[in-house]
This record gives sequence, C-alpha cells and structure tokens, in this order.
Amino acid sequence: TQRKSYDNFYTPQNQQFYATKPYAALEARHIRLLRIHPLQTGEDNHEPIRCELLHNVSLDAMRGKYTTISYCAGDPKQTEAVFLDERPFNAFASLGHALRQARHYWKKYHEHQELLLWADQTCINQSDSSERGEQVSLMGDIYGAGAQVLISLSKEGDQPGGLKWLKNFSNDMIRHHGGVAAKVPLFDTTESECHQASIALDWETFRTTFLSAPWWTRAWVQQELFRASHAVFLLMYDDLKAEHLSVIVDGLCSRGSGKKTLATHDACQTCLFYELSPNPLLQEWRLFCVHFLLKRKHLMRGIHTIDQYPDLLDNIFSLSNTECTASDPRDLIYSCLGYSGRTYGVQPDYSPDISLIDAATQLARNVIEQTGNLDMLTLASRQKILGLQGDHPSWVADWSLPFPFYGRFRLHGVPLFAGILFAFEANGPPFAFEANELGQANRILRVHGILHETLHEDSMLLTDPFYDHLKPGDEVWHLCTANQPYVFRLKGKYRELVGREIDPKAPDGPDPNWIKHVNQLFENNDARIQCISIC
Repeated sequence: TQRKSYDNFYTPQNQQFYATKPYAALEARHIRLLRIHPLQTGEDNHEPIRCELLHNVSLDAMRGKYTTISYCAGDPKQTEAVFLDERPFNAFASLGHALRQARHYWKKYHEHQELLLWADQTCINQSDSSERGEQVSLMGDIYGAGAQVLISLSKEGDQPGGLKWLKNFSNDMIRHHGGVAAKVPLFDTTESECHQASIALDWETFRTTFLSAPWWTRAWVQQELFRASHAVFLLMYDDLKAEHLSVIVDGLCSRGSGKKTLATHDACQTCLFYELSPNPLLQEWRLFCVHFLLKRKHLMRGIHTIDQYPDLLDNIFSLSNTECTASDPRDLIYSCLGYSGRTYGVQPDYSPDISLIDAATQLARNVIEQTGNLDMLTLASRQKILGLQGDHPSWVADWSLPFPFYGRFRLHGVPLFAGILFAFEANGPPFAFEANELGQANRILRVHGILHETLHEDSMLLTDPFYDHLKPGDEVWHLCTANQPYVFRLKGKYRELVGREIDPKAPDGPDPNWIKHVNQLFENNDARIQCISIC
C-alpha cells in the first residue's frame, strides 16, 4: 500500500529563490540531485557551494549512482548561501558546512568523478507542501538507493581533530598489543598509556565535537544511517568510515578482562575519562549510545528489502533509549517508519489537532488489534516502575519518556533488536476502544479478565521494594490474552494501569497455558470474568 504523504519541514525563508520558479514538477518515484562543482585552483574549503539542479531523476534508475547527505539542520535563522544554477539559496548553515565537507571528501577520494548529491532542503521544493509530503514518504528509499551517505557531525567553527583522537587511540593500541582495536578494551590499558600525548591531547576535542555532536540525538538520523548501504562520518574535514568507527568504538566500549565499565574501572578513574571529562558518566552513556547505533547498523548491513527490517516497536524503543529527540515529538514514532518491517498500519499524520498522545494511542490500538494480545501493556507498565507517566492513557507507552532497563534489558548487553513484544497470537475476546468523558477518541480500553487480588498492607507485593509504587487497594488482574498479571488502581468508573506483577529476575516470557485457561473461562461464560475499562 502507498504510504500517506505528510508535511513536517521547518526551513529558512527563501521567497526570492522560489519566485524564480526553479523547480520542475516531479514524477512518481523521481527525485532531484545536485551536481556539485569542484573547487578551482586557488580556492579553499570556505568557498561557497555552487551546483546544478538535475530534475526528474528516476530513483530506481539512479540506484547506486549518487550520494546522500545527513546533517543536523539546527536553527533556521542560521543560514549560508549556496548557489543552485547560479541562484542564491538560503540554506541551513549546517547544510552549507556539510556540503563543503562533502566537496572536500570527494576531491580527496574521487577527484576525477562528478559528485551527485541528494540533500533534503535543496532537492525538495520546500514551497510545495504536496511535494514535500511525497518526498519525505520516499526518504527511506532515497537513502537506501544511494551509493553511500556522508554524515556531517560538525558545524562551522568547531575545533578540528575530533577524529584524530579515535585514530590515534586505535593505532597506539594496535601497535602496543599487536592485535586489532576491537580486541583491545580501554580498561586493559595502563594509566601511563592513557596519559600518552597522542591519546590525551585531542580527547577534549573528541568529547566536545564527536561525542557531543547533536546529530547523534536526532530522531531521523537512524533511518538515514540504517537504510544507507555505506556510511562515512565527516568531522571538520576529516573522515572515517562507519565500519572502521564501529571497530574502534567497540574497543572503547569493551568490558575488558575485569568486566568493569568505564566509570568503575580503577585505572580509568585517574585517566582520561575522569581527568578530562566534566561528567564521565554522561560521556560513557553517550559513547554507549554511539556503540549501540553502530552495532544496529552493522546487523542491518545485509538487509535488502524493507520487510526484513526490525519491527516498528523495536525501533521506537531503541530510539527512546538512546536519548534521541525530535523538534516535533510525533517524529519519535514517525521517523522509524522508513526502516521498520512491520509498521502496524501507522501512517504519519501532522495535522495540527494530532498530538503525540494521539499518535501513540493509535499505535497502541493498532498493535493490540493486529497481534490479538495485550502485551503492549508491558511497555506502559515498565514506565510505572520509575513513576513515569505523563498525560497519556495509562495503557499507552509514552515514547518521549525513558524506559527502565532490568532483566534482559540491561545497560550493557542490551539486545540490539529488543524484541519487546513476545511473538504470540492470542485468540480471546474482542477489545473495545472508546472515547473518554472529554470526547477524546480511543482513550479508554475495554478488556476482560479475572480479579486475582486486592492489595492490602500485609500483601507480599507491598513488602517488596521493587513494588514501592503500589498502594493498598490496588488490584491485580489476569486479563484475557495477557501474558502476565497487571496491577490497576480504581479511578472513578475506570481503572488506571499502575504496574505488573512479575519478578524482574525471573525469565520474562508469556505463559501460553495461563492465557489459554483465562480465555477458556471467557468462552464458558464463567462468572469470574469481568469487563473493565482502562483509562
């Protein structure tokens, strides 16, 4: 099925450029490309970008014959002039910098080949909302059909040398150990090695430019990285291939022979992370997020069709736990569609009256209806453990909030494909989705189940610190098609999901026999089965 077009661009003003009518209409599955003019003798990297627009290029015919750009757009008021067919175009300053880095990279490695680039702001007619919607719906395929993606991590004026630290670290460790970087954990280096000038000198630049680059926290970058067949990172006119970066970061994040983390290793407490970082724990977490992203990219390298990509929920879950953000919070869901094999029928909707709550609620409903089970409640219940709950219905996960890691979801060793929903289909009573008292659609979930226990002060659950968010009077229910008991709190005529009854140390999986038993009670019209409404 063809995906619905949508519109969600925030770009610099370009009325004078659009007044010249520079764009020809695009046919279906066609794009525009930039032919970047090379630098002339005597020109340097600060020279403005000059290029030609190639219109109505068949995406399928150009597969593997062009390069894409990935960058962090930033403030639309910070701009740089690039020249499209000699017309000045008001580009994001970050895009101008990215294009100049790409031009430098191309001269370094492909000087005798023309550079054909696709960049969203210039290759999409931003004054045509219909075209914008159609092209953004196609962006996953655009990045997938390119020969490579050039990822710009820096901005104009950043200190150079950020990648130098990584390269020096890798080379020094290989020379010292006579092996490969991936087998040389940072923790097995000595304090004196960490103080070598070749390692420590550029650490601060690495931290402030590479680790702190806003690109890593953009929701859309995962699609741009994962769909591309090859990726190269650019940082102040230096470059590093994604596969090489992955090997180095893997070495940095290795747990080492002592099975310790960066923040707990005795030597590292007196070496670069603790001497040169204002917040070493934060730096470790950011490095972990980079490591996690690169590992997922590595595992996706052999995927050639969209249906082979991970489940939408896996991707959203991973996005929310790597500190990715979006200027439009709905993109915490929509940005994952382009690299998700199963999307549960979700279509981007940027209508002004559609909020993140609406989008998340629709996603939860679609998942419940299509899987035939209530495992989605597990995601929402995870957030209750930390007391996290915004304005979403209690049974709907809030993707703008983090999820706690426990059991098989640990900080180190977290599954690269989370598999957050158990793969089982349950044939039980139908679910009902109703509007709440304010008339907001789908906010109330009606289900069937058995009341197992009403908690009191002496209940075993309330004596366990893991369940300190529960209160006397809360109810434990076994719901039809649910793989575990859930805990609810009365709220008027509704019930609010407040947690689940499960040992976090126990194997986390469904019990098919119990699911079958409760469903059988429903089919037999057992008097213990009740219908409840979850708000």
